[in-house]
Amino acid sequence: MKIIIISIIFALISKPAFAYFDPGAISLFFQLLLAGIVGAFVFLKFYYLKIIDFIKKIFKSKKK
Repeated sequence: MKIIIISIIFALISKPAFAYFDPGAISLFFQLLLAGIVGAFVFLKFYYLKIIDFIKKIFKSKKK
């Protein structure tokens, strides 16, 4: 909680920086964002299929 408050205080008292975003930096940010989203979906899909297979094995063994 203290880190959030300190970050807000620093953001409010900071002076403007006369800088710009390089197009390469912006594309890198969007590439990292997209890779993170796709990676999260693949991770969730992998474990979703493992859980479904585990449940199917449990109910399949009880039918015998």
